[in-house]
Amino acid sequence: MGRYNKSADSAVLEEIKEVLKDRPSYGYKRVTVMLNRMRVKKGLEQFNKKRIYRVMDKNGLLLNKKRFIIKEKRTGEIITSCSNMRWCSDAFEVCCFNSDRVYAAFALDCHDRECLAYVVRNRPLLSEDIQDLMLLSVKKRFKSLKAPRRIQWLSDRGAIYRCHETVNKARHLGLKSCFTALPIRLNLMGCQRLLWQQ
Repeated sequence: MGRYNKSADSAVLEEIKEVLKDRPSYGYKRVTVMLNRMRVKKGLEQFNKKRIYRVMDKNGLLLNKKRFIIKEKRTGEIITSCSNMRWCSDAFEVCCFNSDRVYAAFALDCHDRECLAYVVRNRPLLSEDIQDLMLLSVKKRFKSLKAPRRIQWLSDRGAIYRCHETVNKARHLGLKSCFTALPIRLNLMGCQRLLWQQ
């Protein structure tokens, strides 16, 4: 038996496409949040995330789940023996007292712990913001548009760090994108899923 359809699904699909037009890297959870924020402002009823998942899945709008193979030996150590070997970056969000939100990302040198650069926005960060952060970091440290030698750029697996444009920009600036390891629990869940499929 196939999935059921609701008569209003076509209207829901149009709203989803409107969000994905500006945010193509968003999954169904983020799309649900964005849609519900807009609907609350208009005084409309909020969507259930399961419905958004169903509509996106039916129309091929879900993100592909990619598996990442880590070829480098894991040591568990972030700190380096000298500066400019590895830089790390992370992003966070601050909820203000007036309910506004501030989104920020920063870059640190893993040896001397100097904050190389940061970006702050009044909207969720995009991959372009991380690319700006990379450029600011290289400019501040080397007074140049490219690092003199390859430097690791370590971050989590957020979409803004993993997207092709960000990885390519890193390469152009003399940085090598590196990502933190997947939790073992997620790997085990993936194995269980494979066993169930067999």
